[in-house]
Amino acid sequence: MPRKTYAAAVVWLAATSLACVQGELNSLQETASPIEEEVAGAGAVDPGPRGGPVGAGGPAPGLTADEVGFFAAARAKFQEVQSVSGSVAGEDSTGLGPTFNANSCAACHAEPALGGTSPHPRLGFVKTRNPLIAFAALDRIAGREQAVPSFILPDGPIREARFVRYPDGTSDGSVHDLYTIAGRVDAPLCSLPQPDFTAELAKRNVIFRIPTPLFGLGLIENVPDQGLIENLKSSASARKHLGVGGRFNRNGNDGTITRFGWKAQNKSLLIFAGEAYNVEQGVTSDLFPNKRVESPGCNLNPTPEDSGNIHNPNDPKSLVGTASEMAADVINFAAFTRLLAWRRPSPSPARPRK
Repeated sequence: MPRKTYAAAVVWLAATSLACVQGELNSLQETASPIEEEVAGAGAVDPGPRGGPVGAGGPAPGLTADEVGFFAAARAKFQEVQSVSGSVAGEDSTGLGPTFNANSCAACHAEPALGGTSPHPRLGFVKTRNPLIAFAALDRIAGREQAVPSFILPDGPIREARFVRYPDGTSDGSVHDLYTIAGRVDAPLCSLPQPDFTAELAKRNVIFRIPTPLFGLGLIENVPDQGLIENLKSSASARKHLGVGGRFNRNGNDGTITRFGWKAQNKSLLIFAGEAYNVEQGVTSDLFPNKRVESPGCNLNPTPEDSGNIHNPNDPKSLVGTASEMAADVINFAAFTRLLAWRRPSPSPARPRK
């Protein structure tokens, strides 16, 4: 991250302090809080996607030519499509499954530009229906398509599903992926079923998360812990007025503030990328070397599936290339996010959602 962006980081952070205290924000409330009722009573509405230029998706200002080149190469990696073992045309990256929500990072981080959040078929800049619907039938053997969960709608947000409790009543909270690779042409012997979302919804055991935009997260990673602490103190009065509470999540080993993910559970963008690769697409890496699910006929690759390509000077056949080409996918994902520009203010007002 260029040094000149550091001063901007602290200023920018003041407008995004919720990202740093999300560890204690309660997203599971089933009844409205007094502040929510007050806001609703005041006639607050979702403003919807803003107008004006996109103002996002490019490299951060101040990068060198080499850094811009690395950003562009890492962005291409971010858009790669996964298949199980690289045998499907146009899906050359490997490691999909056994369970997954999507087959690329770009599928879920699209609006208003690459690195953003859910697209919509009529609103915003990227007008397309929910991409998760296609994965029920994509690359499936005829007659072995899977069901689209009822909460995945053509004009609804991209959602990941978490179960509140396990069948024995103990706390769960983990992601239960929408699909499995069972029935895919590149995993014909896999028979792993989808979760029974209908039954879990009936038990009110499902909660949802949507993709968070990645714009400017390199700044958040670059701010010292003390800067976050001071920002939290300075915004105390405004947060109290809005009914926003919380505290920082901290790493259990070194005690430093963790920053990324819906519950601010990840320390760095590298860990954030590795976890998302494993959870959302099922791809193992040097950071997360084990499959989340082991099932006969479904674990088809040696693990980890994503690892760096280190050049061996004694082996003329070993890879020689750019830093991006020689780095693991998760390194590229983290680099893309670190070098991704924060979103610029729009001169046009947002359009109210109908």
